[in-house]
Parts: sequence; C-alpha cells; structure tokens
Amino acid sequence: MISDLDAVIAGLGDLSDDDRLRVAHMVARERGQEASAAALRQQRRSYPVTPGAPERNLYSCRVPADSVGALLASPSGWLRGDRGPLRIEAVLPEIVVDEYGGPQRQLSVLASVGERWFLLTHEMHRDDTGLELPATADQARARDAAAALARELTAGTEAVLATRCQDDRQWLTPLLDALVAAPAADSVFMWLLEHHRELATVDAGPLRMALSDLTIERSFAHFGRVQATQRIDRVEEGAIVDTCELAFMSSVDARLLLAPVRHGADVPVVAARYRQRLEQEEPPEELIFAGLEPAYVPMLAEVAAAGVRPVPAAEPPVSETSIAHGARLLEDADPGELDHDELGVGEALHAFAFGDYRIYLCASAELETPHGAIVLAHQGEPPPIIVMSEESIDAGFPVDGSAAHFAAFHAWLVRSLQRRGGGDDAVDWLEAPAAHQSLVDQVHPRDRGEARPWLFIASVPWVELDEAMLAQHEHEVRVYHGFLRAAIDPAFAAGWDPRAEVLAARTAADE
Repeated sequence: MISDLDAVIAGLGDLSDDDRLRVAHMVARERGQEASAAALRQQRRSYPVTPGAPERNLYSCRVPADSVGALLASPSGWLRGDRGPLRIEAVLPEIVVDEYGGPQRQLSVLASVGERWFLLTHEMHRDDTGLELPATADQARARDAAAALARELTAGTEAVLATRCQDDRQWLTPLLDALVAAPAADSVFMWLLEHHRELATVDAGPLRMALSDLTIERSFAHFGRVQATQRIDRVEEGAIVDTCELAFMSSVDARLLLAPVRHGADVPVVAARYRQRLEQEEPPEELIFAGLEPAYVPMLAEVAAAGVRPVPAAEPPVSETSIAHGARLLEDADPGELDHDELGVGEALHAFAFGDYRIYLCASAELETPHGAIVLAHQGEPPPIIVMSEESIDAGFPVDGSAAHFAAFHAWLVRSLQRRGGGDDAVDWLEAPAAHQSLVDQVHPRDRGEARPWLFIASVPWVELDEAMLAQHEHEVRVYHGFLRAAIDPAFAAGWDPRAEVLAARTAADE
C-alpha cells in the first residue's frame, strides 16, 4: 500500500493540477479512504466504472463481473503489487468529463520500477468494448506483459505518459492484451478460422463470392474485428468474364467468439438459405460490386454458438377477438394529413384510422422504393411518432426496441386489413421486404434489441439534458404502448418505466 502521497507526487516530477488530483484520488481509493476518494472524485467530475455502477446510457460501460473492467476496478484485485520488475500501485478505470463537457472513458495506472514512478493514462474511444471482454487470471501472461512494460518505461525519461489516440504510443497495450481471455480450441473463434473457406464461399447464379486471408483480432482494443479479402467472379459458360476484389471488414461480439460451438450443423443450412436469397433477389450486376454482406460472418458465428433464431413471438398475443375488433373499426384515412417533411419521412402512401389513432405507411424519403417508415399518430397526443424507421436509416429498429411488440403491431394490422378487405395494396406494402433490407436479416432475423427505450435517453447527471428530447422519447413510447392496449390487449403492460437515474437526472443541479 502506498504510504507517502507527497513522495509519490514528487517522484512523478512536474505534474499538472489535474494529474495531481488524479494521483491523490487513486491513492485514497487504494488506501480505502472512502470519504476522501469520494470528495476527490466529485471534484474531478469522475464517475466509476465498476460492476456495481449503473450503465451510463450516453456512454455505455457495461462491466460484467467476469470482465477485464471488473478486474481492473477491484482495488484488491490480483493485478496490483509486484509483477517482476514492475510494481502496480493503483489502477483507476473511470469516466471523466472532458474539457468540452463530454464524458471520456479512461484508464489510469500508477506504477513504479525500482525508484522511478510512472503515471500512465489510456483514453478509450467511445466504441471500444475492451472493458467488457471476459478476463483471464493467467498470472504468467500478466508477469510477461508487465516485464515488457517495465522495459519500455525505463527506456525513456518521461514519468507522465498518455495514450489518447491510435497514433500515440500504446503504453498499456501489452498489459491490457494479457488480461483478455484466450479462445479455447472448441470456441467459435477457432472454428471460424478453420472453416471460413468453405462457409464463406458462396455461389449465387453466375457469381462466386469467397473470403480469403481472414483474420480475427484478439487484442483488448479490437477483439472480434474481422478483416479479409473478398474476391467476386462472374462466370459465363464455365469461364470467368469479370472479377473484382474488395476489402471485407466486420466484427463479432467477443463473448460469442469465445463460446463453444454447439450448433455447427445448423450453419450450412443457413448459408444455403442465404445463397438462395441472393439468387432470387439481387441482380448479378449489383452483387459484383457488393458481394457478401459484412453481417454474414457474425451470422455464421451466432448460428454456430446459439443456433437459428426463432421468429419473435408477438407480445401481446394477437387474438381473433382483437383482429375482429380491428377489422370492424379500421377505416381508410387521408394520407395527406401527415406532414411527412416535418417528421423526416417519405410521403404517406396508405393511411388508416382506428378510433383516435392514425396509421401511415410511408415511402422511402431517400430511395426510389415505396417501402419506408411506419408512423403512428394520436389525435389527443401530438406529435406523430415513427413506429418503424426506414431500414436504410436505422436498421428498422422499432420505437421501443422490442421485436416482440412490433411483431404484435404488424401481425394485428395485416390480419385486420385482410379480414376487413379492400386493403390489398397496404398488406403488400407491409409484407414485402424493403429493396435495401439486409439479406442476412431476412435469412436470420435479428434480435432487434429488446432494449428498454430509456437506453436512448441521456440519464447521466453531468450531461446537460435536453428536456424536449427526454419528453419526446417518453411520448413516443407512451403513444405506441397506448395503441397496443387499445388495439390488441387492454391489459398489456410493458413494465418499462423510466429508471431511477433518469428521473434523478431531470432534477440534478448543474455541476
């Protein structure tokens, strides 16, 4: 345990005020001085990254108990102490408010080599998921990495070192990489590397698409990043008449890659289904410049680990009573009543009234296709809301994040219109895939999140809240769930209320 804070600060040389406060914060935290650490944390506008801290919506930092982030956050964790020539005195993963008023994730390490002290800072990009990766307790890997870091540190003259972008010296990379769990022999990671040639070679009519030189990153910073070369040949009468090569990039969730292969037999079936859809729906002249979608490799990985996803069950369940009720009350409405320009969607092609609700099926605002957004309006609760956005804009994510709720909305509308009659064009619109919809999504429908709508709301107290935005999200979900109750099930309750930190953020004083 660090005994003399002044000696540490003196050993680090000429520190800025911010660095001086950070060192004091780290030392107080390691000493277990909770009151002092809390005061310094507040003064620094620092927020913890630990398994017990609430997920921050604006800047996600999920830290599972078995993750690298959890290991780093534990003051008494095995990472502290002597690691060969390097002694790790303190580690602090945190979110701090930067000079522009935004949240910045960073990791600070206070270490010593012999009599020399070092303060290292590693700032993380907002999309980095390294803290979420499963951790390993391999002491030998950590010792070797610490020895390499000690050599790097003592070779220079600086005591305060920072990594703020990928072009900077990556001081902590050896140590962080050593904390990431290694893929097992039966993992999806190893299986993909072994079988990608046959699985990622797809013949679709006159075209053959194939991936070669496939690599998957195993580092803390980029675990799961997939890179490959994609070659696309067009064949006529057995001869290649045109060819091109494309860079192929994708990413696969780390926990999926580390999972064992349990459903390998399902993968060829899904790959064959994908090939058939390519042959049916994409003309060769377009595929020659596109090829396999980036989501293709993640799809293979997920099927191998978890099997084929079932079609989401409608929730609330759509009953024959609700369909009869919809067929009786649904009426044609005026599509021109929707101000589509103000809402940022295409022109309404079909419109229906259901009591005080209006449903609009809109064309794409950007593409030459009739398939755009679905809009819902309530006469007593303006403005209208987008139930489902265009695929090209937001991947078809339903307003509250629930595929099950959207399945209920969609099934009720289609079956009610079919029973009512006279709405064939609208039914065709609802059931036809968008021209730019992902073929992978058609073959292997995504879990569209099942994420609480409040994940889209900035709920952290250090962010200046836009009350209009906050109200809009609550308004959207309230109108949507109100419709599900009115049309399908009066007892429907999503159970999704604003979280405690969202409510607290509304009244939080500016810091």
